[in-house]
Amino acid sequence: MRKPGPPAQSVTINTNGGFFLSSVGNTDLRIDRGRFKGGTEPAQLFILLHEFGHVMGVLTPGETKQSQVDKNDKTLDTKCKDLIKSFPR
Repeated sequence: MRKPGPPAQSVTINTNGGFFLSSVGNTDLRIDRGRFKGGTEPAQLFILLHEFGHVMGVLTPGETKQSQVDKNDKTLDTKCKDLIKSFPR
């Protein structure tokens, strides 16, 4: 495991994204490669877990490509499988 990020590192939640919204316009927002519908408790839990993964140095930073987002989500699915399975459906 890599060392955690610098002290006072912050997590930013997009107010126009899947943490708060289930859709934008006519587009449904889905989280974790389509597993969770945006704006739901499971989506919010997964997003927080994902962001904390960056802070803790478990996930690769700089997600400018969807393939990197998917790789990080798969890492969470592997390392946190039991926790994610416990999320409400």
